Amino acid sequence: MKNICFFLIPIILCLLTIPTAYGNGTVTWWNISWQYRRSITIDNTANSNALKDYQVSINISYDSHMQPDFSDIRFTWYNESSGEEVEIPYWIQSKSDSNWAYVWIKVPEIPANSYTIVYVYYGNSTPVTSKSRMWNNIAHLGIYGGVLDYDINKMQRYTGKIMTAAAWSGRTCVLLSNGNVHCYGYNDHGEANDYTGGDAIEVSTGGAHTCALLSNSNIHCWGDNYYGQSNDYTGGDAIGVSAGGAHTCALLSNGNVHCWGRNNYGQANDYTGGDAIGIAAGDYHTCALLSNGNVHCWGWNYYGQANDYTGGDAIGVSAKHHHTCVLLSNGNVHCYGANDYGEANDYTGGDAIEVSVGYRHTCVLLSNGNVHCYGANDTGQANDYTGGDAIGIAAGGLHTCVLLSNGNVHCYGYNYWGQSNDYTGGDAMNPFRKYTSPEPSFSIGIEEKYQPPPTPPPKPTSFIKSMLGLGILVSFLFFVLSLISSPEISVEGLLKIIGILTAILILILTYEIL
Repeated sequence: MKNICFFLIPIILCLLTIPTAYGNGTVTWWNISWQYRRSITIDNTANSNALKDYQVSINISYDSHMQPDFSDIRFTWYNESSGEEVEIPYWIQSKSDSNWAYVWIKVPEIPANSYTIVYVYYGNSTPVTSKSRMWNNIAHLGIYGGVLDYDINKMQRYTGKIMTAAAWSGRTCVLLSNGNVHCYGYNDHGEANDYTGGDAIEVSTGGAHTCALLSNSNIHCWGDNYYGQSNDYTGGDAIGVSAGGAHTCALLSNGNVHCWGRNNYGQANDYTGGDAIGIAAGDYHTCALLSNGNVHCWGWNYYGQANDYTGGDAIGVSAKHHHTCVLLSNGNVHCYGANDYGEANDYTGGDAIEVSVGYRHTCVLLSNGNVHCYGANDTGQANDYTGGDAIGIAAGGLHTCVLLSNGNVHCYGYNYWGQSNDYTGGDAMNPFRKYTSPEPSFSIGIEEKYQPPPTPPPKPTSFIKSMLGLGILVSFLFFVLSLISSPEISVEGLLKIIGILTAILILILTYEIL
């Protein structure tokens, strides 16, 4: 037993010595320039869907350690797999200095029926430039600091009008996040009735009818049906819809276009090229955005509004009365057709991300969240919007509507039938974000302050190091004497020798470490 103890003691000393020599580990902290943080639990336990790159809205209350304008807040996500914190994009949608901030964050992963942890960091005493409220240009797949998704395929599908409030001559319809459609304004034929089926994913208004693309890839229309323009489409393969003056067109999943309704100028003819990725129905003409970046139009062409565009760089198209506008990949807009009021002028600012054509005016959504309009402005319909929070537009007959990032819609122009009233429900569908049901909830934890890691103990003095050297020498001499005094080594002697050798090795290791 004594020899076993003699053998084990050096090993125990080794286990105690090594961590002492290397010091203690530090507590994980993303960046020590930010002195404070709070954990935010994103709760997805009620949802059976795993969410990736999902946008979550967070209400942040002001803390005295924050910058008054919230410019120092940063967000990280705790990766359970790697055990690391990763900085994630965020965007301050609205705020009240020294009071509160309404913030969107993009969380990389939220497990199904579970939760994940993010952190909000703050307390940087050095003024910092906020990373939020930054738009990327049209070549990127993110806006507002990368929080909201700019999907070029969605842009093409929505035919240059990602705006979910569709406006024609006397009404406005807003696609809501619950899949319903709310309309207001002129309603002589029921065209401004609401749709409450809960499965609408796109809405388009025509001359006196309204159509909604449903989640089952069918189309439901209502309003004036004199020419059959309000008939439903039940083929189950529609991926887009555009309502014209008195005709309706469906973009199909096979790249064709099927139209119905009034066809006096051929505007309701089908397109069977198999390469259509977008559709825009005007009063008496129709245009299809093609996968090669060109635009093919058909129907009435008195003003040249149904001419083809063959530049090869089109990513969106919009048509209405007597002119057509094409959104280009370089952020410009090319228009053609009737131009009595300058409505068919080109836009060459290089920052357009959407275009919408009205009766005799044109509006362009810019990458800074503003809207620039031009053309006829007798009722204020071509005024610019400079709020910096626009994410969609719809130019109507004599009015214009702007979809805002807070889920409201701001309209201006002619308002005889109330078509230019604002929508303030806060639930207009945002085409740049994802939706799920139920939405994840969040809870914010207590404040944590950065604590520097403990100072490691001082290294031994030269005296102690010298004593270790002496110990090595003495142990080695003891080992040699043991061999000389025991010509025949017993089991007990062998254990003793192994113990001495182990002690020597530990002493040498400790000496080298120190």
